[in-house]
Amino acid sequence: RAQSTKKRIQFQKAFFSQAHPRHRPRRMPPHADAPPRRHRDKDKRAKHRLAAALRTLRLDVDATDVDARAAYKSLARAHHPDKGGDAATFRAIASAYEVVCERFARERQAREKLGGVVAGSGAREEAWSSSAAAAGAP
Repeated sequence: RAQSTKKRIQFQKAFFSQAHPRHRPRRMPPHADAPPRRHRDKDKRAKHRLAAALRTLRLDVDATDVDARAAYKSLARAHHPDKGGDAATFRAIASAYEVVCERFARERQAREKLGGVVAGSGAREEAWSSSAAAAGAP
């Protein structure tokens, strides 16, 4: 009995002296100014998602939100399951349109935050700036 207690105490000292994996320090990135790897991969995945969505909707990189909406409507009309289209294709088109709309929403938020016009923001801003110029606004 005494021997088993002694072994148990040795085990507990060895086990609890080790740092828990959640409390171990993180590895430093390869360069001091480089962001951690997971952020770079996340940005890369977002760019690939956007590129795939633009390909699905058959749009250029510099397409406006009006172009995206028109492309979505025409493709959705052609591939809707109630009109004889494929359900998987329609879902892919809908998810691609969501990704593109997220891009325009982010640009709109950046524009509102900065108070300026962001590249690729769409025709609405051009119409607003031309009407403001016609009204004599600076």
